[in-house]
Amino acid sequence: MLIRLRQAWFGPVLPFLGVSALVALAVGACAPKAQEASFSSLSKFTVTAQNGVRLDLMDLKGKPVLLDIWASDCAACEFLMPRLQNMHDRFAEQGLRVIAVASESVELVNRYGEANGYTMLYADPEGRVQDALSVDLVPTTFLFDADGNLLKRWEGAHPMPEYLEALEEAGIETGAGMPDQR
Repeated sequence: MLIRLRQAWFGPVLPFLGVSALVALAVGACAPKAQEASFSSLSKFTVTAQNGVRLDLMDLKGKPVLLDIWASDCAACEFLMPRLQNMHDRFAEQGLRVIAVASESVELVNRYGEANGYTMLYADPEGRVQDALSVDLVPTTFLFDADGNLLKRWEGAHPMPEYLEALEEAGIETGAGMPDQR
């Protein structure tokens, strides 16, 4: 269910790619996928928080949402997680909801969150959210505005200023005081 890269495309091309191209793919330097998505397409899904509480994604309607699809064995996801937690902590008072969803068991997501001090992790063991958003590469992060419109889609981990700029577009005042975690 969880696919890092579509092997049908990537496998035959691998011998022709240099190390630098592979590194660029790993950190998300390639152009974002032109995928239209809306938050309303996700409203029928429920995910489970680390503490076992279920979250109906429809309950997030009317709030800007930063939704990340991740995996516990993904190096780029490990790089991105502290930044997501930072945005979660800093901008929650402005209404931003940061939701990091893994297509893994609730137990695994819970252990990962507890071991690393993350509080915005959710499990979707069937991978329905990932499938609904056509995610082939993790991490993939989406920013939806309060009306549910997709503002931005990132594949891979990106420098913090890119996320902050997009949050400003969603009406979140990011200010200059947030550390630039690259």
